[in-house]
Order: sequence, then C-alpha cells, then structure tokens
Amino acid sequence: VGYGDQATLWCERFGVNRVIAVEVNPVAVAEARQRLGPHKNVEVVHASATALPEPVRSTGFDVLLSLDCAYHFDSREAFLERTLPLVKSGGRFAAIDLLPTPVPRA
Repeated sequence: VGYGDQATLWCERFGVNRVIAVEVNPVAVAEARQRLGPHKNVEVVHASATALPEPVRSTGFDVLLSLDCAYHFDSREAFLERTLPLVKSGGRFAAIDLLPTPVPRA
C-alpha cells in the first residue's frame, strides 16, 4: 500500500467497495492509515503479503493487485504460492513491478 495513494485512487476514481491494503513497513502503515482515514472502506494491514493474518487470508478476493512489491519477496514463486489461493474462483490477479533498466553510457 505504501502511503495509501493507490488505495485513494481506487476508492475515489473507480468506486471500489472494499480495499484491504497490506504494508510491511510500520512507518508507511501509520502514514497510510492517516491518509486513508476518511475512506471507511479501506483497511490497512501491517503484515507481509507472504504472512498475512488469518482474518485477511480467509477473506477471499475478487481482485488481488500486487503493485510494485513482488521483487521484495524471497522469490516470486513463494509469493505466488501464498497469494494466488486467496483469489476467489473467477477472480483476477495482477502483478506490476517497476524495474529500472540500466541507462546506456554515451
């Protein structure tokens, strides 16, 4: 979730009914909770995506979005093994990682 900017966008622009935002960094969790306070349909969870607490694991998701974070995990395979089962049948999973490429030197 970082600092909550994306969750705000999903709620305000796309009218998402419920967002469970997961963040491992406690500083980012505090900031996201402050920023997202007005959005009662957003829950910010302090956890790793590969070690989610039980209430989150048993929720089941229509959409699971991994935005710029999968490269933080020990392996993408382990990340996918733990997260894909959380997507409901017929649901969607998307992963977006921004990876820098070396700039050629002139």
